Amino acid sequence: MIKLRPILMGLALAGAMIMAPGLVQAQKLHLDPAKVMGPDACGECHKSSVAAWKGSHHFSTFKTLPRMKEARAIANKMGIKRIKSGSDCLSCHFTSAMVGGKVKPIAGITCESCHGAGRDWIKVHSDFGGKGIKAENEDPAHRTERYAKSVAAGMTRPSNLYSVAQNCYTCHSVPNEKLVNTGGHAAGSKMELVAWSQGEVRHNVWYTKENQVSAIERLRMIYLVGRALDLEYALRGVAKATKKATYALKMAKRAKKARKRIKAIAKLIDAPELMAMYKAAKSAKLKLNNEAKLTAAADAVAKHAKALAAKYDGSTFGGIDKVLPKAKKIQRWLGELGFAGRQPWLRRSRYSGPAGGIRRFPTKWAMPRWNGYCPLSCSATWIATAFPIPFPWLASSPTIPGWSTSRMATSSCVKVTTEIPRFW
Repeated sequence: MIKLRPILMGLALAGAMIMAPGLVQAQKLHLDPAKVMGPDACGECHKSSVAAWKGSHHFSTFKTLPRMKEARAIANKMGIKRIKSGSDCLSCHFTSAMVGGKVKPIAGITCESCHGAGRDWIKVHSDFGGKGIKAENEDPAHRTERYAKSVAAGMTRPSNLYSVAQNCYTCHSVPNEKLVNTGGHAAGSKMELVAWSQGEVRHNVWYTKENQVSAIERLRMIYLVGRALDLEYALRGVAKATKKATYALKMAKRAKKARKRIKAIAKLIDAPELMAMYKAAKSAKLKLNNEAKLTAAADAVAKHAKALAAKYDGSTFGGIDKVLPKAKKIQRWLGELGFAGRQPWLRRSRYSGPAGGIRRFPTKWAMPRWNGYCPLSCSATWIATAFPIPFPWLASSPTIPGWSTSRMATSSCVKVTTEIPRFW
């Protein structure tokens, strides 16, 4: 809802809600509350996934968003008295369910926000073939059938990369002109899907158990589909714009940049779908009162993006490795996760080494993969260990390039011993 930390205010990472292609109104709930089961239902099997989610902004936004003064300012401009009650904020920032016969928000952005309301598919999805049978020893034929039945009942599986990623962009593109022009909400997040999907919750925790980064082939496909969706939803935004104001101008600028980016990527790999997307986008002028042509162009981009996601596995797309997020993107990525920038809970460390400006974080704000600062209040301790960076070009070291750590003899804390790149 503001330019500060758009992962919170620019509408829900990776993730958001299940919808058909096209632009929707933000005030309309994307999930049927009567079919929402809630994160606890998923957590019965996906314990590691839910544990990672509980350390994310998608989880904490449920409590933090209504208390933010920036959110309150936008709500006031929009005439919203209660952010969690019948407001434009509900569809993207919260998950609503039936509670005591009434529709109420029960959490922030949850598993069902991306995978679909679970009532119709959660039982078949968790049935591995009988009593005593688990996922590890499930019959392959039964697994294939279970997956197919789950999808038929409304589940969006991770293998359907376009549909999963679409749920991010339907909210991160902020499909609400009034919310931007009148409320002052940011006109979408500056989102790059690889960095954002490989952050707090890496969306493959069921297979790795440790929230590890996706394989390079998967990262390539995430990048391509993300760029295609960025173009698609920018076109849809321009198509729905009615006034030459902030929303229209921002969406047109976003569409122009996304279109140019797709053209550049198309030159790096052999995937004709990319140039087809570019030509489709180029066929419609970025102007007001051009909804039909812009929507048709967006639909064409979506068609080619789906074909791209279904046809390739990323193994032959090494040519785009050089454009995947690199070190220069880490500053923004860290900022979106709340580990950098103007946050009141970040404090300057007393460490006086060559790095300068080092920050440390109260344990209660630390993600599960962080150690937190030393309970003994060691003045030169930090929390650099176990911080995997989601970029394939890095060496196997678990820390940011340029960081060097050594265990302190007196505790399990980590001491920064060399200069740290000043990303913030």
